[in-house]
Amino acid sequence: MNPILRNFLSLALGRYVSIGIGAAVMVFLGRALGVVDYGRFIAMLAAAELLAAILDLGLNRILLKEGSAHRERSGAHLFNILLIKGGLAALLLAGAHFYALHQGPLYQLTLLLVLTKVADNLAVTFDAVFQIHQRMEYSAAILVAARLALLVVVLAGWNSAAGLLYFGWTYFGVSLGSALLTVTLSGRFTRPVRGDITWRQTVGREGLFFALSSLLYMGATRMDMVFLKETVDSLSLGLYSPPARIMVVFQVLPLVLQTAVLPELFRLGRHDRDGLRPFYANYFRRSLLLLSFPLVWTLIFADVILGSLWGTDYAPGAPWLRMLVWLLPLRFLTFAAGNVLTALDRQWERTIWSACGVGLSLTLLFLWVPRHGVEGAIRGLLVGEFLMALLNLAAAARLGYRPEPGTLARAVLGAGVGGLLVWLLRGILPLGFIGSLGVTAILVALGLLATRAATLDELRGILKRRS
Repeated sequence: MNPILRNFLSLALGRYVSIGIGAAVMVFLGRALGVVDYGRFIAMLAAAELLAAILDLGLNRILLKEGSAHRERSGAHLFNILLIKGGLAALLLAGAHFYALHQGPLYQLTLLLVLTKVADNLAVTFDAVFQIHQRMEYSAAILVAARLALLVVVLAGWNSAAGLLYFGWTYFGVSLGSALLTVTLSGRFTRPVRGDITWRQTVGREGLFFALSSLLYMGATRMDMVFLKETVDSLSLGLYSPPARIMVVFQVLPLVLQTAVLPELFRLGRHDRDGLRPFYANYFRRSLLLLSFPLVWTLIFADVILGSLWGTDYAPGAPWLRMLVWLLPLRFLTFAAGNVLTALDRQWERTIWSACGVGLSLTLLFLWVPRHGVEGAIRGLLVGEFLMALLNLAAAARLGYRPEPGTLARAVLGAGVGGLLVWLLRGILPLGFIGSLGVTAILVALGLLATRAATLDELRGILKRRS
């Protein structure tokens, strides 16, 4: 099987199954805790993810890039990265302690969630070994097993009406087990070994830009919850939490594409830049095909999604979800163009454009949230993300890497036709959660096929590469 297609199918199966299980976890958690406590838990989880960004600093991407180019040296790079992350972990735990002190009764929950993210980061580091060796089925299997374990333990707590700390311990225990399993299985392919490569050589001259890019990305995707926790009332925070977590789940889609193509993308960027052009155009177009379904489904059925999953108490957050989902296409575009810049050793430029977008979003959050609350936060995120996508696309285009306008137009038209059909059908038939899911998938697929935006084979395997 084509390695890219095999990796995509493995990741897609693992990620899609884990998305479903993860959504169930979030639903049961929201129903168990109630609107106010659920908002607190999700805000603390976002804060922990933001703090734990210090452990990433682009090091996992560096390991993947260098290991994909020279597999025989991946063990030495892995050793150096673990050495660096050990020092960063000490700084993180010290900072997390002081942050948690300001959270009052949420002190223990904050520390537990930070430790959870430390374990997750360790798993992601060793998960790069599977990516380097094109064996992502291991990654998918571990991910699904971890999500199943989390669901079982959360269900036990839901039935016994457990509190915030129970779920904090649940998240930490499952993440730690998943990390240990990933470390063990990745040893079949690569183990950390001290080599003749120094940690400075591993980080390279682009290391600073990878680090800044990682921090900026985490800030762009988590700063809204952290900022809103200190600004809006607890009820608004709780109502906004499900849309925010839905976006985290949807963001798996561009990440699946990115993870599946990065080894090939980096190889072409290093050894065959002419071959990178058609690969990028294909990657870009199929990104649009993949995002069509979740975008249409969420815009038309936001109230059904929240009401059916989290319950009627959370349904007032539907207008916010319809606004927030527009971040998804912008992030697809940013990922596609930004990954080409990384493959061309221009991570510094990608970092600059990310800084511009995140900086604008943060400024608008400070200006608009006190006046407009949650809607101000969403608008600030959208404006900043739009600027980031535009700058990355322009930078890739200047280097000669452009998508094909005609095929992109057909993809947009196909999604629009499918969305119109779904909207008309909803006015005729009362569709619940499962019905809306099935109808949207069928009609959007038909719209893409009718406009010749995609073939049936392309919809079956979005990343299947044509010779």
